Amino acid sequence: MPNFSLKSILLGLSIAGSTVLMAAPVTELKPADLAAFVAKHPQAVIQFTSADSACGFCVGADKTFDQVAAAYDGSSIVFARVQWSPWQKFPEFGLAIRSYGIPAHVVFKNGNEIGNANGQHKSAQELGEKIKRLTSQPAAQAAAPVPTPVPSVPAPQAAPAPKALSAAEQALIKLQARAQILSALGAYCRVEFPATGQAYQDALVAWMGPRRAALGDADRLKRRRVSANDDGAIVALEFGERSGMEVWQTQQLGISSNERPSAADCMKLAQGIRGLSPEPAHQ
Repeated sequence: MPNFSLKSILLGLSIAGSTVLMAAPVTELKPADLAAFVAKHPQAVIQFTSADSACGFCVGADKTFDQVAAAYDGSSIVFARVQWSPWQKFPEFGLAIRSYGIPAHVVFKNGNEIGNANGQHKSAQELGEKIKRLTSQPAAQAAAPVPTPVPSVPAPQAAPAPKALSAAEQALIKLQARAQILSALGAYCRVEFPATGQAYQDALVAWMGPRRAALGDADRLKRRRVSANDDGAIVALEFGERSGMEVWQTQQLGISSNERPSAADCMKLAQGIRGLSPEPAHQ
């Protein structure tokens, strides 16, 4: 098991919505292979960088990108990297890239570039948040031809704008985010410290029990609310809940978010779950 801190565990969860903590591979591509790779995968995140040490901003960028990719293991989104040297001699990629410097991180959907997170980032969390926002955007589509209106038939009315998430719906999203965070921490504790992990699992099962119906409602809600506006609102709620849970761990339980959790930390978490408020953070 890698040396995960609590912060990295929560980062991985908030980026991918998954409790899988094993590293996802980053495919190393030659520039000439980029176009075929992007065309093959419905969603791809590509890092453009250089191993040339003269590119100061490139130093360490590969490790930051690898940390973000690790959060997507098991996801349909694939990660790849294109490197060249010397850094200032940009190669031919076989497709147009809207980037004027490196390191660059470009998101593709259905073969189309939908955005980028370029430049040097202070942390994997910062880069991961940008990539999550980009992958939540819909792919660009060609505009459909406008039919000639038939005489005497009124033109169709525009579809009403989607309603904002209600307070009850927001509470469901945050409850699901909290459950995923607790499950991710439980997965870590069970693998690293089986004896303590079982105590955590028992506490988690007790916490989940009365909330299973609401968690099912949250899952159905997310499958139903799929517009770009909904995606943005849901991502914001999930990140807000992650931040609130990090405060709970550090300030209420006294667990560092920057160090690898110990068996004692897992026991603190198990005991903390029993006293955790039933309502999600940031109501």
